[in-house]
Amino acid sequence: MIERRGIIPSPSALEGPRFPTPEQFTPLDYEIWDKVSGPDDPRIAEYVEEIITVMKMAFGRPDFPEEDMRNHIGGDLVILGWAEEVLQANGGGRERRVVAYASLQWGRLRDLVGVGNGEEQGAYLAAAVVDPAYQKQGHYRELTKRRIEAALRRGTGTIFTRTQNPKVELGIRRALEKMGISYEVERILVHAAYGEQLTSIRPMVKERAIQDEYDQLDYERGDAFVLVFSCGPFGS
Repeated sequence: MIERRGIIPSPSALEGPRFPTPEQFTPLDYEIWDKVSGPDDPRIAEYVEEIITVMKMAFGRPDFPEEDMRNHIGGDLVILGWAEEVLQANGGGRERRVVAYASLQWGRLRDLVGVGNGEEQGAYLAAAVVDPAYQKQGHYRELTKRRIEAALRRGTGTIFTRTQNPKVELGIRRALEKMGISYEVERILVHAAYGEQLTSIRPMVKERAIQDEYDQLDYERGDAFVLVFSCGPFGS
């Protein structure tokens, strides 16, 4: 069952801290690939196990079947973020490992998330995860920003995703605002989209206007929102 919740304009401001202070921020090295066929694509195959580890850690679900994780690796655009870490052993040497992953797909809403009139097309923000040790540093917003930029370069003003997580919606909103892009967002409620709560802990945000909407989801049933962002300008 699908319910449309109407258009929500971008707010003039959202409460709460938006950006990390310099001492909280660990820079990452990013690399972007086009047309990654899947986990066996030779450009990313050697990093797949690290990506799966980040996915499980980000969702707090070490029990997630690895095959399900592998099915979410790949897309029309893939971004990996690496951090350089000091090893406690081996004389304090350094190790470079994947701590962030995101993907994007081009296509119709009907084909990718099961809603729409069959003709609506756009950029699907298919996946984005950040190692918990590197969260709250702006890296999720950076992954979102780079995918939005790719959509705009392609001339696509429709950006959509499917999620149970209000932090995802808030992250996309803040990325658009940081980029100075006007937008409207439509929430489409999809019952039992996932069949379960995906994260080990129910995610929440302080912004009541957003959290109140997600409080209506039945997480045990696996409800989710499809979020359709239409990027401006609007009107005169």
